[in-house]
Amino acid sequence: MNTTRRTNHTATIRRNRKSAVRYVLSIDGMSDFLRKEIIFKSGLVFLLENFEEDSEFYTLYSRDPQFWKWWIFEYETNETNFVTVFRTHGMSPNIYKYLDDARQFPHESKLGVSFEHNYLKILKNVNLSKVKRYGLQI
Repeated sequence: MNTTRRTNHTATIRRNRKSAVRYVLSIDGMSDFLRKEIIFKSGLVFLLENFEEDSEFYTLYSRDPQFWKWWIFEYETNETNFVTVFRTHGMSPNIYKYLDDARQFPHESKLGVSFEHNYLKILKNVNLSKVKRYGLQI
């Protein structure tokens, strides 16, 4: 029974995310390419905020498929929340509101915690004290 509940919850989350993506893509001026470019650039902004561009960590994480999987999950969670607020309040989003939200997202402090507790824990041989010493702002 618990497994069924978990499966239903996961399915609900996936449906909500797909619905949010469709909603975002319906915004005037938005395209699938632009949305993906925003996700990519915001991930790089997050890394640059926490690591020097020429550091081994920036290079490692910016090329790691697991980082991008984690980043897309975090971004889509934020995007779903963005859409929920607009739907709940009957507001009409526009490209400028979306871009403003996307611009602010990489600077949210909760991302540093998620980075440490969700992304870094799945990597093997990561010396967390070294990562903190060389730049992660958590």
